[in-house]
Amino acid sequence: MAESSKTVNLALAVLRRVPDAPTPTATALALDLGTSRQAVLRCLRSLEQFDMVHQDGSGWVLGRGVLELAHRATGDLVNALRPTLVDLAATWNETALVALPVGDQAVAADQVMALGRMVRIDYAVGSAYDLTVGAHGRAILAFHPVRDTLAATDPVRAEIRSIRKQGYAVSHDEIESGVTGVAAPILDADSNAIASIGIVAPTHRVSRIAELANAIMATASQATRQLATSQLANPPHLDRLRR
Repeated sequence: MAESSKTVNLALAVLRRVPDAPTPTATALALDLGTSRQAVLRCLRSLEQFDMVHQDGSGWVLGRGVLELAHRATGDLVNALRPTLVDLAATWNETALVALPVGDQAVAADQVMALGRMVRIDYAVGSAYDLTVGAHGRAILAFHPVRDTLAATDPVRAEIRSIRKQGYAVSHDEIESGVTGVAAPILDADSNAIASIGIVAPTHRVSRIAELANAIMATASQATRQLATSQLANPPHLDRLRR
């Protein structure tokens, strides 16, 4: 195999391994891939130039470039959910949001903002947060195939058990101060989350949590049934990104 092909293959292997590695340092990745630390570090530096990875503390995490590619790859799924998102935003006159799982993060894939509001939430599409943070992230995490690995602390595990039991997640002031989120998972045929859908709104306007949660769960169930009749319920590109 040509040297350039070997380099490309190693870079792709490194990129695939970063979100799954318990300690994604260059040394740990090299041991996992059976190659030298220097070779892995060269790949990481090259990937960093294209915003595919970046350093976070002592390790490496996926960069915005990967998240942007993931958003493009899941375009059909997002488009299929768009009418449902529009209806949810119109019903509650608040910003409705769909998030997708990419590695150990939830990525804002689409939003429909509230109309006629002086104060409304504008959630940047493409922004990403750890699955343990926020209603949309935890709604995905609770039904994620490797949730026991990603939920690393006892409080998070307890929260995940509660979400699985009640069917929805709530967050207050986690990603932004003064913002409340309520979200439910959209599931594939194996009952794994392929997305989450919900409402994000100023906290002072969210007073009917139970009623809102029931409506969002009904919306998520409708979306799950809708996708089950198409090939979008288990998109292969999304499955690869989730692992």
